[in-house]
Amino acid sequence: MAKRPPYLLLLTVLTGFGLMLSSLWWSRIPLQGLMQAESSEPAAFRAVYYGLRGAEQVSAGQPDGTLTIAPLRAVSEQLGPVPTLLPVYDGSVTAQAFADAYPSLPAEALPGFGKTVYAVEYANVRLLLLNASRMTETSSAAAQWNWARDASLSPGKAMNLLVVDQLPEEAFLWDRLNASAVDAVLAGSDVYMRQSSLMQETEGIMSVPSAVEWKRWTPEKQFPEAVQLLLEGTSGQLRVKVVSRKGADLGYVVLDSSPYEKQELAALPPVTLIPQQSLWFYRAGGEDLPVFIPEGFDMHGEHPSTGAANVPAGDWRSPDFPDAGWQLDGAPFGQHRDPLLKRQLRTQLPLPAESPAYYFRKSFEFTGKPEELAAMSLLISYEDGFAAYLNGEELARGSLSTGLLTPQKLAEPNEAVLYKAFDLTSRMDKLRSGRNVLAVEVHRSHPKAPNLLFDAVLTVQYKGGVQP
Repeated sequence: MAKRPPYLLLLTVLTGFGLMLSSLWWSRIPLQGLMQAESSEPAAFRAVYYGLRGAEQVSAGQPDGTLTIAPLRAVSEQLGPVPTLLPVYDGSVTAQAFADAYPSLPAEALPGFGKTVYAVEYANVRLLLLNASRMTETSSAAAQWNWARDASLSPGKAMNLLVVDQLPEEAFLWDRLNASAVDAVLAGSDVYMRQSSLMQETEGIMSVPSAVEWKRWTPEKQFPEAVQLLLEGTSGQLRVKVVSRKGADLGYVVLDSSPYEKQELAALPPVTLIPQQSLWFYRAGGEDLPVFIPEGFDMHGEHPSTGAANVPAGDWRSPDFPDAGWQLDGAPFGQHRDPLLKRQLRTQLPLPAESPAYYFRKSFEFTGKPEELAAMSLLISYEDGFAAYLNGEELARGSLSTGLLTPQKLAEPNEAVLYKAFDLTSRMDKLRSGRNVLAVEVHRSHPKAPNLLFDAVLTVQYKGGVQP
C-alpha cells in the first residue's frame, strides 16, 4: 500500500482542529444580564449539565433559554452548534484557542487566567466557572478559590453554583468554600452540596470526610442510564434532576439559597417561635394514620407538584387536624443505645415493629406578618430521617427519598444528627399571622432499628432586627 505524503497527514489534523473551533464559534454565550428577565417576579432558571458521561449526549434539543454547561471536550465532538453554551475549560485546547473560540466570554475575570475563569449571571443564579487544569499549582488553585469566594459574596443573586472539570482533594479549598456563599459545586460526575442549602435529599448522598459542611452525590454511579443533570429553579430554590438517555427523571435534590449570602442576617437577633425541648403531640405510625393523597400525585416523586398542597382538615399534617387524642410530652423524643444520648431524652419512646415511623405536631402563635421577616430557620435533631411540614406544606426532608411517605417508609441509615440548620427563608410565605402548626414525621432505617431521635426549633429574624 502506498504511503500518504506527510503534508497530507498534517493537513488532515489541521482541518479537524479547524472544524472543532468552528463549532465553538457557532455557539452563543449569554453574557451577564443578557437574558435577565425584565420583570418584578423572580426569573426562572433552566440549564442542562453534561458532566456525567462525557460527550455522548450533548445536543441542542432543549427549550429556548436553556443554558448548556459542558466540558470543552464534550462540545468539540459534536457535529453542530450548541445554543447558549457555557464551556467548562478542561485543558483540551490551549487557553488562547479557548479565548479565540469564545470572544464574548468575560475577559480576564481573574488576572493571569484569560477567559478560562469567568462568571455568568442568569436569572437568579450566579455561575462561577474555574480552570481545573491549573489546580495542580498551589498558588493558581488558591487564586481561583479566593476569586470564587469573593465573587459568590457579591450581592444580587439568590443562588451560587461553581463549575469545574475536576475537583482537587486539597483541604484548603473547603475552607474557602465554607467562607463563601457557594451553594453547590458541579465537578465532573459529582455534585457537592452545602448541607445548610440541601432542603430535600435523595438516596446515594454521602458525607465528605474532609468537609463536614458538605455532601457529595455521584448520580452516574447510582443511575447507570444517567446522561445529564437538569437544573431548574425560581427565587431562592433550585431543583437538580438526573435525566436518562430517554429523557426520564431518575431522581432529584432540592437546594435552597445559602444563608451565607445574606451576611447582614448575622446581626439580626433571632426570635424563637418553637423553642428547644417543647411539648409536642405525638403518636407511632400505623395503618390508621390519616394521610391525604392529592389527585395526580406522583407516588415516586419524579414529577413532584410545586403548588400548594391544600390538605384537608382530616390529614395529620393539616393545621386543623384534631390531635387532642394524641399523646403529649416534651422533647427530645426517642430511644437510643448510646447512654449519653439516652440520658438527654426527656421522653423515651417504645419502638414498635409495626412501623418505623413516629409523627409529631406542635402549634404556635406568630404575631407578626411574613413580609416583615428577613429569614426563617429550622434546627432539627433526628435519626434516621425526617420530613417537616408547616401548615400542611412540606418544608424540608433529610435522609428520606422523594415521593409518597407512608408509615412503612424506611429512611436511609444515619447517625444521630443534632440540631442541623435548614434555611427556610424561601418558605416564609407558608407562615400565617396567628395560629400555625409544624408537623414532623421521623422514620427509622428498619422496623427493628434500635435508635430514634427528634427535637426541633423554629426561629425567625425580622428586617432591621426590630420585632413590631
